[in-house]
Amino acid sequence: MKIKKQLFKLLLTTSIVSLPTIALSCSQTLKKDIYLDIQKISRVFLNRLTLSQIASIEKDNNIFYHFDKEGKHNFDDVKIEKGKLYLLKKDR
Repeated sequence: MKIKKQLFKLLLTTSIVSLPTIALSCSQTLKKDIYLDIQKISRVFLNRLTLSQIASIEKDNNIFYHFDKEGKHNFDDVKIEKGKLYLLKKDR
């Protein structure tokens, strides 16, 4: 019984000490979400396109955007490497 109480106190102490560290690290992560402007293009149509076609539409019409502290922003450039589409933004 005495060992259980000591173990409980030890676990409680370590969890209290580590909780602010975990909370701090979670609060400082930035969302890296990319959104599709569905007023410009539909997802159904987008699924039928190749990567190069999507990249071309993105360069012409800015169909993807992201949010940061200052609000909504479009991406500055797009590139395709090794079968993946990369949306590039300037450092603000």
